[in-house]
Amino acid sequence: MLHCISHFTGESIVKEAKDKIISQITRSIEKRHWTVMGVFPTSEDIPGDHTTDGLAFAYTIGLTSLGLPELFMCGPFDIAAMANILNSAGEKMRAEQQPLPVDVPIEGLIHIPLMAQDVPDDAMRKISYLAHDHYGKPLAFQQIIWPDENNRFPADTASQFTLNGKFFAKQPLLGTHVEFQPAKQADKVQAE
Repeated sequence: MLHCISHFTGESIVKEAKDKIISQITRSIEKRHWTVMGVFPTSEDIPGDHTTDGLAFAYTIGLTSLGLPELFMCGPFDIAAMANILNSAGEKMRAEQQPLPVDVPIEGLIHIPLMAQDVPDDAMRKISYLAHDHYGKPLAFQQIIWPDENNRFPADTASQFTLNGKFFAKQPLLGTHVEFQPAKQADKVQAE
């Protein structure tokens, strides 16, 4: 299931509206083990040099209960496309019972290779607050990154990204090379 919201910070949500969203998320997770939250952001959502104005992003909520990292994606895709990619990646992780491999091309999720990078919790806290509210603890995240039109990933200094004719110096990256630590057995919820 995909839930979509326009940008707002956790502090600005009316408590009743926030409780309703969290309740919907919880029901979705109970049915499918995770859900995807799509966000239409402002320049304040992703740290950096404000070249991300207008880029939507999406993240999962629920993979933590399976002992896996949550997933995040940002870019010139529509929310539904990002949700499909995140759901495919979530299914891959669930089937393999491990996080996505880091910094190596992942084939088969869509028609182009993608990569994953681990993202520290502090880089995600501001933009994934609904996931943090759902779990009430720090979370592990992996960011799905995509190549430019010439199949160059962001680590390649020649990579360039455009959206609707607007040039972006670099794809927004929140990840660093931190190693994923799986949840303790007591924190895991058994998959049905």
